[in-house]
Amino acid sequence: MWKIFSRQLFAQLSRRLPRRLVQRDPMPAGKSLASGPIPDSLARHCLNVAAMDENEIWRAFNSHPEGLTAMEVEEHREQYGENTLPAQKPASWWVHLWQCYRNPKRRRVIQWLTVAMFSRPPTSSINLSMSC
Repeated sequence: MWKIFSRQLFAQLSRRLPRRLVQRDPMPAGKSLASGPIPDSLARHCLNVAAMDENEIWRAFNSHPEGLTAMEVEEHREQYGENTLPAQKPASWWVHLWQCYRNPKRRRVIQWLTVAMFSRPPTSSINLSMSC
């Protein structure tokens, strides 16, 4: 009963709401794991690891429950390099402003404040902006 009701409710809501509020966004750059089959070697490896007990997993990944020692950390840094991401170019001020205020609720509040600023005494607009 609940399952049927929830499906009907979702169907009704999805007809009236914009797509962006109902459906999930794809992964960045459109790369999705569901777009292609999982390689057999990866599937076999995952099944083997899932069947292992805890101690076997620690040995398989050359690790231990206490974490890495300082010596192991240095060895890994020499072998793999620093654990950092490449720097991104900072967004321009107008892109940053749009990202901050693209929420529909925030845009509505800004519109409301703008109308209040030009249609009421200045003190009411100040009080309204301080309450947000």
